[in-house]
Amino acid sequence: MKIRDQHPEMLKEVELDPQERWMAPLLNKIAVEPSPGQPASVTIRDDTLRSGGNTPGVNATAEEKLELAEKLEAIGIVEAEVGYSSIPQNIEFIRTLKSNGSKLQVGMHTRYYDPDYRAEIKRAVDGGADLVNLVGYWSYILTHALCPQNWQGNIEERVFDAVSYAKSLGARVAVGADYHRLDQVARFVPAAVAGGADRIVVYDARGWLVPQTLAFLVRYVRTLGGPDVEIGVHCHNDMGLATINT
Repeated sequence: MKIRDQHPEMLKEVELDPQERWMAPLLNKIAVEPSPGQPASVTIRDDTLRSGGNTPGVNATAEEKLELAEKLEAIGIVEAEVGYSSIPQNIEFIRTLKSNGSKLQVGMHTRYYDPDYRAEIKRAVDGGADLVNLVGYWSYILTHALCPQNWQGNIEERVFDAVSYAKSLGARVAVGADYHRLDQVARFVPAAVAGGADRIVVYDARGWLVPQTLAFLVRYVRTLGGPDVEIGVHCHNDMGLATINT
């Protein structure tokens, strides 16, 4: 006899899956009711093909990556990040993936702080990337304190030029940075939007933001970027907060 038949009263408090493997409080139905500030839709972008390779001991072959991409598509993932355009193997992977008939929207990382940032952008577009994902940093920590060798130029001018160039090549463009101060956000986002960015990404590449902070940053970027730009989030799990922050 099923639990729901033995204890029908409990169904006023919890929800059971059809196989009765798990239960969830009905209060969640109230708690997650969409508010006016929530998006009408969400796109899950999988980063396994890129970030997965950062895992110690993981060195997937091209065949294994193709198999993973097929499985991602089979479960309904529509967008995946495959890595940096500066790595020739990533370009070859995209070409093979598309020649196999994959419908995945494929993104590639390019570094707007690199001296050859335009060349990286062009490689991504020529290689078949559907989304050029411009990544970088904006902090005193990463440009002076810990890594003084890093590029220290005008972020706003560079971001505007990188986004504009990618758009001129016909690419969809996402751009973001690891921020450490709100004034950096207030200058970065308008420059990206002025360049034509399709998506602004809020990064927590250190995994150290608490959920309230991440939520505030998303709202702040929305205010700065306007209603039409997409907002993305990319959260690391150093402190175990990646899922709740996302």
